[in-house]
Amino acid sequence: MEKTVFEKNNIRDYVKTVIAEKIERLKNFIEFTLEASRDIKKTPKYDSMREEMQEEIYQMQR
Repeated sequence: MEKTVFEKNNIRDYVKTVIAEKIERLKNFIEFTLEASRDIKKTPKYDSMREEMQEEIYQMQR
């Protein structure tokens, strides 16, 4: 059997990159959702939709 060798620096860089991308994606999602929720607050008949969006934000932040 051949042993696979990984360099710690490469793994560390990969993990940092993946985490940074996920953080950026979540920031964009939260920003978009908050902006949309502000717009929805202006129209009272969409209260249930606003609640759903707030639930999504909560789930993404967990």
